Amino acid sequence: MFLVSSSGPTNPDVRRALAAAGLFHVVPAAPTGSLADQFSPGRVNIVVAAVDSTADERTLDWVRRIRHHRDPNVALAPLVAIGKAIRPADLGLLIRCAFDDVLVLPTHPGTLIERLNRTLVSPAPFFRTPDYFGPDRRRASDRSDDGGIGERARPATRITVSRTVLAGCAILDEVPVAGS
Repeated sequence: MFLVSSSGPTNPDVRRALAAAGLFHVVPAAPTGSLADQFSPGRVNIVVAAVDSTADERTLDWVRRIRHHRDPNVALAPLVAIGKAIRPADLGLLIRCAFDDVLVLPTHPGTLIERLNRTLVSPAPFFRTPDYFGPDRRRASDRSDDGGIGERARPATRITVSRTVLAGCAILDEVPVAGS
């Protein structure tokens, strides 16, 4: 598990939350393009990004580069944003950056483990559009064709993702989806 933080090599609040959940083997890393080179081939590399301010464009740009990496094991890696100062207004930006999940501290250690486990074991289908690649994070109303609230779906490719701890990340299936 990599802990990415632009505020220094470690983020004490996030490290305490991970330690309380029993996650002690965390590799601190800066949000740079070279982090993908540290990923273990053939294994799922979970990335937890300490995001206390979405004004930190360096971290958000790094997440976009990860999602568009040529290696599926990197592009499909579980990315989780975690921080104590994430405001409701920031959630949309974090979702558009293609994080798998967003956690606001403080959170119960059991909740943290459950959310990381769900992100790893049951990943949401990914979507590829001209301007987005990442988990399908649209609300149910955004997915409907009945004039529901939100943006209507554009033409996209629905990608079924597999994340197996000892085998890494892979694309199982790609299906074109017509926009509504």
